[in-house]
Amino acid sequence: MKVGAEIQQEAAKSAETATELLKRHSLQLDSPLWQFAARLWRDSAISKECLALQSRDWSVTRLLCASWQASVGLNCYNEPADVRAWRNLMTSRLRATRLALPKDTPCVSTLRKTLAQAELEAERIELALAYALLPRGLANTAVDTQTLARLMSQNLEAAAPDADSMDTDTSNLINTLSDRMTMQVVAQRQGMAH
Repeated sequence: MKVGAEIQQEAAKSAETATELLKRHSLQLDSPLWQFAARLWRDSAISKECLALQSRDWSVTRLLCASWQASVGLNCYNEPADVRAWRNLMTSRLRATRLALPKDTPCVSTLRKTLAQAELEAERIELALAYALLPRGLANTAVDTQTLARLMSQNLEAAAPDADSMDTDTSNLINTLSDRMTMQVVAQRQGMAH
């Protein structure tokens, strides 16, 4: 078991690494990727399916990046190393700490809520890093619905944490999520056109 000094040293090293990582990039916290992700997340079915995949070790932010890339007509690219590093240093650790706290213990409820907010902010920074580092090039936001549906499915599958992550139940979740995300993107575009 780690003692207090070891935990402090590990936290300080992680914070230093995260700080160096952030200094390398100019981040836009309210990026089009963040706005896209926030709109999708408001759909309770999408958030529920993403969380179900997260419980299977999928990254929600990776899924949201993959769907954003599909929405602008791009294939899912390999995730940049700095995005993975931030997730491992900050987002995943905050989530693990929050999940380690008992849900049904009133004395830690405020702490759980605070950690959930910190986790959300870490995800926002993670998406800002992804937006800064992922190709945007000549993205075509007017991709037709059929192409969007194909890209959405391909990109979400490409966001798998590893090759062994696609059992039948997971594949069904991905298919449902892909359909739902495609419908949301189409609806958002139609709403913008009016």
